Amino acid sequence: PLVQGAWLAHGSHLDLIGSFTPAMREADDEALRGARLFVDTEEALTKSGELSGPLASGVITPEQVRGTLAALCRHQVAGRTQERQRTVFKSGGTALADLAAARLVWHTLQGAGQHGRVERGLHLGAADVDSEKEVAGHAR
Repeated sequence: PLVQGAWLAHGSHLDLIGSFTPAMREADDEALRGARLFVDTEEALTKSGELSGPLASGVITPEQVRGTLAALCRHQVAGRTQERQRTVFKSGGTALADLAAARLVWHTLQGAGQHGRVERGLHLGAADVDSEKEVAGHAR
């Protein structure tokens, strides 16, 4: 694995978005051990070697997976609860970020008109994603 847990400081956050099969790993076990974990969808638990391997070997527990990105954005689950706690987000490959960015650009351009200019900054909030199933369905 490319990312070594020994390199990560207390209170750090790690986004893992490159591996998408059970045989692939971006980070070693120490990067995940004791962290609060979040996923794009529940499928990441079985589709990603990042999580399925450490779950099977007992390095991490199902309880460490606190929820999905959508639930986190809606404040349905807590993110970091202690200053020195590590948080990890694992994307299982549903193209969630691609879909969110495309939706945001589409809505922004619609508001600017066909030949209008977009001069304001773009912001995507939890309300822009209706449900995890909608995101997963569009991403396939």
